[in-house]
Amino acid sequence: MNAKEAIEALKLEGGIEITGNPVRIGAFFEALVEAEKALEEVQQYRLIENATIGEIAEVLREFSKIGTVEECREAREKQIQKKPEYINGGISVCGECGKELKRCYDYCPDCGQAIQWNTENLEAAE
Repeated sequence: MNAKEAIEALKLEGGIEITGNPVRIGAFFEALVEAEKALEEVQQYRLIENATIGEIAEVLREFSKIGTVEECREAREKQIQKKPEYINGGISVCGECGKELKRCYDYCPDCGQAIQWNTENLEAAE
């Protein structure tokens, strides 16, 4: 359920039917969870609004541990499995950095790229 759906569910037009459709009651409680998340987010913004420079700097330090948007995108892309490439008679290498791979690797040990091994890959390597 997204925020817009939660708002609609919380309008309660016609009230709550306790003996009615259980999906409707479930949607109401799901909407309450979304509303709680939204309120927590608003409270965080209010804390920042009234915070000292030192407190804001601490929040920024926490965010900087996550990385930049570009770094997050790069990390996400590395999680998408890619097939290895083959050179010199079937030696498998990472398609991103060229590091030699062993069949037991799920990720390139050099750059961290997720590797997609399948029967086609294994046959080409032999």
